Amino acid sequence: KYYLNKENWADLYSLTDLNAKFELFLSHIDYYFNVCFPLVRRKVSSESRDKCRIKLDGEAIRVREQLRSSYLESKDLPSVHPLRQRYLGLKKLYRELILKLKSDSVAKRLRTSSNKTKTLWGIVNQSRGSHDFKKYQKPKIRNNLGEVVNDPSEVCNIFNDYFLNVGDKSNKVPPNISSSALSTCL
Repeated sequence: KYYLNKENWADLYSLTDLNAKFELFLSHIDYYFNVCFPLVRRKVSSESRDKCRIKLDGEAIRVREQLRSSYLESKDLPSVHPLRQRYLGLKKLYRELILKLKSDSVAKRLRTSSNKTKTLWGIVNQSRGSHDFKKYQKPKIRNNLGEVVNDPSEVCNIFNDYFLNVGDKSNKVPPNISSSALSTCL
């Protein structure tokens, strides 16, 4: 918007041919678009993507192909049909194979890692994926007067006062269980 306002459009208005006007207008727009939004090329690291991918062995690939063909054969059949039962069995086997391959991959990454703690947390964060966390909300608590307190420092002070005085309050309360009642329970 800034560059378009600064542009002198007199040369555009001076042209009489409509196609020439459009070409000139388009060249101006294209130029300013490239100035405002330059094409940025970034190298994508395949290493970070390949860490979370598992390598399928021959058996897993074979089961996957059987699973695909079995699904196409049995997708319209009832669940009691033998072909559908075969598909469900293959699906279970494929899931077990994938779980085993994933666990082997994680174990191998941990075994070969120089910093096991960092690698372990990397694996945990990968498996969790990205979550949209709710925005932070200030804590709300009622004080001794029943008023709602929103200020985080005041909330901290209320909690600190409570936990500092818990011991004093519990010492003032007489015990409900007498020693004779305790001995009869044993």
